[in-house]
Amino acid sequence: YGRLGIGPTGNIGRSLDDMGDNLVAVRLGTSRTAVQVSAGGSHTCAVLDNGQLKCWGYGEYGRLGIGPTGNIGRSLDDMGDNLVAVRLGTSRTAVQVSAGGSHTCAVLDNGQLKCWGYGEYGRLGIG
Repeated sequence: YGRLGIGPTGNIGRSLDDMGDNLVAVRLGTSRTAVQVSAGGSHTCAVLDNGQLKCWGYGEYGRLGIGPTGNIGRSLDDMGDNLVAVRLGTSRTAVQVSAGGSHTCAVLDNGQLKCWGYGEYGRLGIG
């Protein structure tokens, strides 16, 4: 689904030759670094050093927070500066993220908790 964010891959890490200097870094954007990351069953999200939140992987149910999508991250062209940041609200930034099986929640700089994705069973907490 692209959840690794490094293009079309199978499994990485099954061979020691995959690791170390051979392990490809996820492209988050020009001069951007991750300060916190969370991986769900089929998607991954990172809070960046500038407070942006970016998610990639399987986009079903809106779990990536960037509208209706298929798989993001299976192509390197999806990543880096092309990877759309989640819109959290006017002048809001993320301080923490948690990626669930089919949903995502983020704690914002003002202390609010916002959740999106598959909402069955009340998992989004919004009724």
